[in-house]
Amino acid sequence: MLGGYVLDTRSVREYSPTKFHLFFAWLLRWPVRLLVFLKIDPNWITALSVGCAIYAAYAIFHGWWWYAILGILLDGFCDMSDGEVARRMPNRRTALKQWGELLDPVTDRIKDAFLFIGIIGYSLPPKYNGWFCLLLAFSMSSHTISSYIRTKVESMQARLQADKPLTRATFHVTVIAVCLCQALSWPSSEQSFFLWSTVVLVCAPTIYMFMRRLQMSYHVFNNQ
Repeated sequence: MLGGYVLDTRSVREYSPTKFHLFFAWLLRWPVRLLVFLKIDPNWITALSVGCAIYAAYAIFHGWWWYAILGILLDGFCDMSDGEVARRMPNRRTALKQWGELLDPVTDRIKDAFLFIGIIGYSLPPKYNGWFCLLLAFSMSSHTISSYIRTKVESMQARLQADKPLTRATFHVTVIAVCLCQALSWPSSEQSFFLWSTVVLVCAPTIYMFMRRLQMSYHVFNNQ
């Protein structure tokens, strides 16, 4: 129990939520209850989150940093709400549940890809060097492949260690941090701020996570 809010113990064992997730689960308890009361299907919430991510990517592409932050926050709200709503609606049709289980991880990858595409689109020459765009593209590929590695390992009834330092929630926070740096930077230093904040906050953790998961998966497969 967290401040009167009871989290399903099955979800704790299955999803192993961090303190970050528990805090926001507590914070969103009233919006979630409202969505359940209105009988809003979680799959519609998931679909709405894709629209929010596309909006955020479009805003990043045009350098509208505050709008991008708003889009990412709305995406995060939908992303955390759909699972909680689904667990509070156990009487949904089986077909809708199965569709939601497929839809959620697929849309996660799509949303992350859109955010990367927005960053890459903003970074295209002549604004930035082509090597920076290649680094972003490699980071995007690393992020996607990391998810595939985790899925492949878990399909073999194995489990990787904690997804640090870059969970999906943390990835969203880092993109928000980049947008915030841009929104608050001086016009004369805007380009250098974006370059270094993106490299440090997005590219480096993403590539590190990719290499880390490769190493962990090697040990898992080697011990089969």
